Amino acid sequence: MAGRDGRFPRIKTSVSKADILREECDAIVVAIKANTYSLHGNLAAAAFEAAGPESSTAIAQHLRMRKLCLNEVEQFEAGELPSKYIIVVGLSHLSFCLQEAVYHVLVRAHELQCRSIALPVLGCGGFGYRAADCAESMLSAVEAFKSGYGAKTLLRDIRIVAQNSEHKSALDNASRRT
Repeated sequence: MAGRDGRFPRIKTSVSKADILREECDAIVVAIKANTYSLHGNLAAAAFEAAGPESSTAIAQHLRMRKLCLNEVEQFEAGELPSKYIIVVGLSHLSFCLQEAVYHVLVRAHELQCRSIALPVLGCGGFGYRAADCAESMLSAVEAFKSGYGAKTLLRDIRIVAQNSEHKSALDNASRRT
């Protein structure tokens, strides 16, 4: 689907400080500790709870029975949240895996034919990654996804949502370098 100038439409990447659970988009992303059902941070627990009792129970039952491996992704109906899906990714304390995890999340959004996705600064909460490292890894993954899927995906709006000023600053600094 070519634009007026003959090129494919671009994927917009934005950085903001906001509450990801209020983002009106096709999918939001949360992380849980790989190979366990440890929610490791408050965002996953808050997202599951905000999805409502029915969705929350279904998600919890599924993830207790089938634990996610490192960088593995699953999607769930978002229930009462303003998004359609919650995409859950398995992370660990190994920060070098973050770029691959974000790439897998974006591929899943592509497979779900999402047009928009909101990602938190993955790894900065309960995983203890440095915000600057997370920002660099996440933006590198977005660029890799754009290179590989840009012309063939419906995904046009990738939002990286910072929870606080430190994370937002790290994202702003990393954005200037890419």
